[in-house]
Order: sequence, then C-alpha cells, then structure tokens
Amino acid sequence: MQRIRKRPDFIHHQKSGIISFIREIVFGVEDGMISTLGVLVGIAIGTNSYFVIILSGFVIIIVESISMGVGSYLSVKSVKEIAERKLKEENISLSDIKNYDEFFITSTTKNVMPINQIDDIQIDSDFEKTKIVQKLFKNYYRKHILNQ
Repeated sequence: MQRIRKRPDFIHHQKSGIISFIREIVFGVEDGMISTLGVLVGIAIGTNSYFVIILSGFVIIIVESISMGVGSYLSVKSVKEIAERKLKEENISLSDIKNYDEFFITSTTKNVMPINQIDDIQIDSDFEKTKIVQKLFKNYYRKHILNQ
C-alpha cells in the first residue's frame, strides 16, 4: 500500500513546538496578569489589610497556574488527537485513487472545489457529483447562514 507522502510545505504536516510554546506563554502571561490584577483590585477595595491582599494574590496565582496548566494540557491533548485523526483520514493509497470517480475539498471558505490532479495522477471526470454537492452546499449556506 503506497501512502500519501507528508509534505514539509504543508503547515499541518509540520511539527512546530516553538510556536505552541510561545502561544502558551503569551496566553498564560496575559490571562494571569489580567485576572489576578482584577481580583486583587477588588480585594484591595474591599479590605484595608495588606496581609489579606498579599495572601489572596499568592492563592490566586497558585490556583490559576494549576487551572491554566490543566487547561493547556487538555487543549494540547485535544489538538494532538485531532491532528492524528486528520493524518489517519488522509491515509489513502495512491492505488485506491483510481477506484474513485471524483474528488473534492471543502473548507471554511464556503466553497466545494473539485480536485482534478493528485500528484501525477490526473482525475478525468465531468465532476457531476461534485457539482451536485456544490449546489446543495450553496443552497444550505444561503438558507441557514445568510437566512435568504
């Protein structure tokens, strides 16, 4: 069985730990500063005790750190599972391609686009089924998204 090869120029085929790391740092710092500062301002207004304000700050930082760590772990785990599923779903052998009449791709661009070539394999089709899917998708989009 011949596999569709991974292409380093496709962003979803790349492993980029630094981008994820930077994203988590920026999110953590921003979220931690805003929410901690907000709560501490509220506590400072409500009390005149420096001890209560400082103790509250430590408790908030510890609790939010644990919360963000768990949230980040679950988020990364979910993204990994989705990425693994995408790569698994892509796993169509090139020999299987000849058994299909036509191919199309869709995305958040609100389009259904026919595919007429995969690597060196030309897809000879009139794309009648794809045209039907395009029409159904366009009608669905108009009715349910644009409310026309």
